[in-house]
Parts: sequence; structure tokens; C-alpha cells
Amino acid sequence: MGLGRTSTSRFELRMSRTRRKRLDLSKRRAIDDPSVGLLDAEECRDETITLDGSNRGADLEPGAIRKLAAAVGVFAVAIASTYVVPALYWAQPWSHDEDYVPFWNLVGREFMGQGGAAEQAQQQTHKFAELARQLEAQSSASPPSGADSRHPGRHRPSATTSERAGTPAASSPDEPASTDAARAGEVSSTGLTSSDDLASHATRPPDPAASAVASDGLATREPRDTGSPGDDLMSYAGATGEPASGDRSGERPSADEPRPDPASAIDVYPPYQAHPDDALEVEQALENPEAIASFYRALSHTELGIADHVTRVSHWGDSVLGNDGITAAIRHHLQARFGDAGHGFHALTQYDPSYRHKGIRFQERSPWSKCYIIRRCKSDGRYGYGGATVWSAGGAESVFRTANEGFGQAVSKFTLWYLAWPRGGRLQLRVDDEAPLIIETRAEQLEDRWHSLEIADGPHRVSVRAAGGGSARAYGVTLERAGPGVVWDGMALIGGFTNRFAELDPEHIQAQISYRDPDLLVFMFGGNDMLRERTFRDSMTVYEQEFAEVLRLAQGAEGRRACLIMSVIDHGERQGGRIVTRSIVPRMVDAQRRIAAAHGCAFFDTYQAMGGEGSMGRWSRMKPRLGSGDLAHPTSHGHKVLGNLLYRALMAGYVDHRRAVVGRSVRTEP
Repeated sequence: MGLGRTSTSRFELRMSRTRRKRLDLSKRRAIDDPSVGLLDAEECRDETITLDGSNRGADLEPGAIRKLAAAVGVFAVAIASTYVVPALYWAQPWSHDEDYVPFWNLVGREFMGQGGAAEQAQQQTHKFAELARQLEAQSSASPPSGADSRHPGRHRPSATTSERAGTPAASSPDEPASTDAARAGEVSSTGLTSSDDLASHATRPPDPAASAVASDGLATREPRDTGSPGDDLMSYAGATGEPASGDRSGERPSADEPRPDPASAIDVYPPYQAHPDDALEVEQALENPEAIASFYRALSHTELGIADHVTRVSHWGDSVLGNDGITAAIRHHLQARFGDAGHGFHALTQYDPSYRHKGIRFQERSPWSKCYIIRRCKSDGRYGYGGATVWSAGGAESVFRTANEGFGQAVSKFTLWYLAWPRGGRLQLRVDDEAPLIIETRAEQLEDRWHSLEIADGPHRVSVRAAGGGSARAYGVTLERAGPGVVWDGMALIGGFTNRFAELDPEHIQAQISYRDPDLLVFMFGGNDMLRERTFRDSMTVYEQEFAEVLRLAQGAEGRRACLIMSVIDHGERQGGRIVTRSIVPRMVDAQRRIAAAHGCAFFDTYQAMGGEGSMGRWSRMKPRLGSGDLAHPTSHGHKVLGNLLYRALMAGYVDHRRAVVGRSVRTEP
């Protein structure tokens, strides 16, 4: 019977290499050739051909099975180790954010020429994860002391406030004529004076030193210890990885402690003295840093202690600024380096669950009626500096406490931002356990006003309460300290499109910004606008026009304020098991870059700083995770990393600026 295609055949190939001295030749085929020796006989081959289709024959020996199982086990352990040991990520045969192609990382990418780029991107993301761990360790360490220890004179014992020029608010019909006198007596007994400012007098608050002189002789109050631990705070002293210690927030300097020479003695910029953070790698440099030269000039004055200068920054954005993540990170880095001049702006209500600031303890004890700008609920367009306004006929109350640890442990200046109007009621301010201060908000016409209190630098509790007599309406508060130092205001318009900023009345928002007098305006919008992808299908022109209107509103007609646009972060989407960058992201980044160039703003490419294409997918699977599961927002660790990356970029530009102005007059524009 021939061996056809349909025949079943099995060859048993046995290689016998036994070292037995005696062979059982009866079990082997006879060897007719007498020339075949003993060794040849041991290595002879038996062939068994089965033509009947049966499976009879030799089976695998138990030893071979064990060897095969051991080999498979070793191979499995080797593969598993690539997912356990971070340094072996490059050898992973498959990543969960990719289509399943076995050993794509090892073989496929190399054939496609993608191996080097993929490995570099992954290495960068692992570096960010390590940075997040370092920043987290710093936030758990002792509070930073860098700025205050360099400026021992910054803690002032004064607990008074100045009376500033301005038109007093009209009295309510049901308020006694002696209210002003009574209020003055009430203030004198507590060591506080009031300072009412109108929109027509929208200027930066006065120098605290001048305030102390004007109010000489008034009582002062010693800082008190509020002391219960447990704040959700971050506290780190830059990105050096070394925790700082010895914070003296709220502590008075000793009488014999040496103080720096008067800053007024500085006429020209001295040579720049290097800072440890200057050695940090800059992942993504600022584009057009010359556009924020005036900000760098202000920061220089702060560092040199010229007139105890406070550098202020106003930072608006969408939900990427939620939970005060990026803003708190950059705030703490700058305050650790240049001085802690306070927390800055805070709304009177938590208008969104993600509106939670770090470095301050806030409680809305009795709710206010509220209107948040993204709801378009106020026809007068007066949403305030932070985009949310509140009102109450009586009973609503917000309480602000300084932090128990880290940044924000002290405040020396508290300012209430409110609206005076024909139906206005009374607002009550109360500091610690002192007698309350009543503010009348009734006026003949709509009028933005501010009321400031200067108190002893230290821990405090300040409450704002609607006290009846009409409907009192307000916008928020600011908490500051005497300079030199930095304040970084964070205003998160959570859930808002970029063009929602344009809902603000032009005169109103420009007066609000003028009063705050920031040295830098920062904008980080666009995340929610990508939901309007169909609108931008053919062109980003509509978006560019909307953003341009926002810049015009914020900068005013003169447009002289320094501005910085931060691009959107990466947004991912799942495609066939992979996480890829949404196609609109690079288009949005390019549009924002064009807007910055057209309006004379610096630009920070946050998307490329993260790692560019596919970075959100990589961030979301790091340990610790840097990107959230929605593939559109950073985690708290990611916020810290982004704040650190911006800090490095800003400081690289600052160092260049400082070196360029050495020898120039500090009283002229560089």
C-alpha cells in the first residue's frame, strides 16, 4: 500500500545515547553491516511507519514534559516581570492601551520605525511619575520656610487698617443717623478700621507700612493659635526634592534679629544670584517669554525686596484648574522662593463640587443664593472677579480660616469684594471673637466696592454674614500678607467654555481687574470647547475670535498687562482598545498658539510638556496615576507635575531676564 495524501503516517525518531555498558540488541533492528561499531549502534535510528491511522507509538517521556513545563514557566515569569519591574516596561509584549498584537513592543515597533520614539515618550512619563512621588514627599514634609527666613522683616506686628479716600456708602433708611459714629467707635475698640473703596478708586491696596503709620496708637491683637490638624494642603519648597523646614508663619521676629538693608537703597539691578532650582531641567520652555517682561520685572522687585513689593497673578481657566490643583502647585513653588504674600482670591460660595482651595479652610455655614457665570443667570453681567456672585436678605454666612500647616497659616489683610445697589442690605464682618463690623451696601446705583481689614499677621478666623436690611450681594474675598512675596489667584470657571468669560460686563470686569492690579494674566481654557468639535470642523477661526474677545475684556482698551496662555492638556479617547489623542487637541493647541502670538502673550504648550501624542493614555496608567479615568483631567499628582513644569518654564525665563538687566536702573522699564 502506497503512502498517499490521505494516509496517516507517524515516524518515531528515537536517538538513543544511553551510556549503558550492555545493550539489549533484541529490542533493536539487526545490524547486518559488520562495520557498525558499538557507538554507532547506540546512535542508530528506529523508524516505525504506521499506515492504518492508529495513534500507537512512543509517547513523550516524563522528563521531557517536565523540561517543557519548566521552560514555559520561566518564559511566563519573564513576561510577568516586565509588568512588575518599571525598568523593564520596554520589553512588555503588549500594553493595555494598544490593540492586541503579541510582542508589538519588541518587534512590531522596530519594523515600523516607532521603537525609539515610543521608548523616549515612555521614559519621559516614568520621569513624571517619579517627580510626582518627590512632590508628594515634599508636601508631607515640614512647611517650607525659604521665603520668610530670607525676609525676616516681613512679619509685621501692626493690627490696624488705613482709612482710604472714597465716597462713603449711602445709609439705609432704617439705619440710625449715628451709624457711622457708632461704627467708628466699634472699630477703635477692636483695633480695626474700615477701608471702603469704590470702583472709581480702583487701585491696588495701600502699602501696609503706610497704614501702620496712619493708624498709630490703635490697639493691636496678638496672633492666636487655632491649632487642629488635618488640612488637605500641599507644602513643598520647589522641585529640588529636598524638603524645607522651620516655617515661622505667624511668628514675630525677635527684637535683636538682623534685618535687611532698606530696599530703597537699591538703584540698579545687582548680579543675579543662582537659585538651586535653576539646575532643574526645563521640559517645555515658554514661547515668546519677552511678552511677560513686566511680570519678570515685578518678580525681580519682589526678590530684591524693593518697597516690599507683592507680585500678583490672576489665573483663569476651566475645570483643569478644579480643586486648586495647578494653581496651588505654582503658588506654593513661587511663594517658597519669593515669599508668601497670602492665599489670594476665594469665592463666597462653593459654586461647584470641584471648587475646593488648598491652603485655606472654607465653610459655607448658611447657604447664599448664587449665580455662576456659566449659567448666564445675571443680566447685569456682574459676576465678579471669580465668576460667581451671591446674595442674601439675611442669615447666609461664609467662614474663612487660615490653614493649620503648610502655606496659608497667616493672614494680615482681608478684603471683601461686594456690590452696592439700591436694594442692598448689610454685610457683617467678624474677625476671631471680636465685635462685628457692619458694612452698608445700599447705594443709588450699581457700584462695585471693596472693604479691607488689616490685622496682626498670624492665624485668624474671618466670617462674612448677610445681616438683613435688604439684599446684600457680594463676589468674594482676598487674603493677603505684607510683602515682599507672591500671590497667585486661581479662578476656575468649571464646566465653562472659553466664551463664557465674555458674559462679564466689560466695565465691571475691567474695574475688578484694575483693583487687583495683577502683574500677569494667565488663561487656560479650551478643554470644554473641544466638545464643540463640529463647530470647528473646517476651521478654528470662530474659537480664535472668541478667545480674542476674552483677552480684550481682561486687558482693557490699553492692553498693557502681561499675559500668558497655557494650552489645553492632552485629551484621550479609546479606539479599538487603544488610548489615542483626540484629533482636535493639536488643532486647539495650534489655535491657542496663534492667539497668543496675535495678542502679544507668552505661550506655554502644556500638551507637549505632558509628552504630546498619546500622553494622557500614558499618564493614566502610571503609578502614581497622573491622568484621571475620563482621559480629560489630571489627578492630584498630575496637577502637581503640571504646576512644577510651568514653574520651571517661568523661572528659566526669569533667570534670563535677571541676567539681562544687571546694571540697569530698577526704576525704569527693562
